[in-house]
Amino acid sequence: MAKVQKVYTREFKEEAVRLAQTSGKSIVQVARELGISDTSIHQWRKELAEHDKEAFPGSRRSGTPNSVRGGKSPPQTRAGKSPTGA
Repeated sequence: MAKVQKVYTREFKEEAVRLAQTSGKSIVQVARELGISDTSIHQWRKELAEHDKEAFPGSRRSGTPNSVRGGKSPPQTRAGKSPTGA
């Protein structure tokens, strides 16, 4: 059976990196809360550091934006908010 590769928006990637850098939590913990691998956050952080605004150019095959885990938004970081962004 073929593995389906998930696709995330630029905004989701930037928010995941921001959370990892500013939340006081480890990258592993942030990744678990977001339902993604810590390797993804490490890679996204590296891409942002190296390419800044040119990081995550998206798909060149389509004019439509990438989907975020079934259309879900990244989680809110304020106290009392669900880590799933619901």
